[in-house]
Amino acid sequence: MDLSGCIRIGAGETRAMHWVTDTFAELHQEYPHLTIELFTNNADGVQERLEHGLLDFGLFIEPFNPENYNFLRLPEPDQVGIVTSLHSPWAHLEKVTPKELQAMPLLISSRTTQKIFDLSRWSGGQVTLETLCVAGRFDLIGNASLLVRTGQVNALGLDHLLQIETQGLKFIPLDPPLSVGSLVAWKKFRLLSRSSQVFLDRLKQKLSDFSH
Repeated sequence: MDLSGCIRIGAGETRAMHWVTDTFAELHQEYPHLTIELFTNNADGVQERLEHGLLDFGLFIEPFNPENYNFLRLPEPDQVGIVTSLHSPWAHLEKVTPKELQAMPLLISSRTTQKIFDLSRWSGGQVTLETLCVAGRFDLIGNASLLVRTGQVNALGLDHLLQIETQGLKFIPLDPPLSVGSLVAWKKFRLLSRSSQVFLDRLKQKLSDFSH
């Protein structure tokens, strides 16, 4: 069977993205005419494109309401914490408590449709969006990391992102620990292209092999 066409995938920044890229890489080796289009944004931007048929699949960091979607939950949850400069006043911390989180200037996600982290539940009601010292918002950590590098602010985000590991930054986990899962979603009742269906079948197989 020869397979061609473009698989369009939107995603936020999470290490779980490797499930998508590894699956495509395998298929591309078998079907060299198969191509991929990657769109990176926060959940709002990805969901909007998925709704309008501009994407075949979206990778979302939870919480995410999958009511209008079929979805596959991915293994390997991401740990939540702060990203700080190695030269910042907070670089000595090994963990960040609710009290410490409220005391530091933070950049937070611009995602609005659903809160990205349930900080109230995590902190036993101590921390809410209103009690944080919000210095700004960002959709992707890349540009935000440039501001974090000044040592004046920290970003609330996830571990194991390339921009964090390569730019003189440090990830410090929250205490108590907080982690979030992710999932790959596609619209219910929308017919997938042949190439997208093959991609989905392969991803399902990889996840099944991993769980066993």
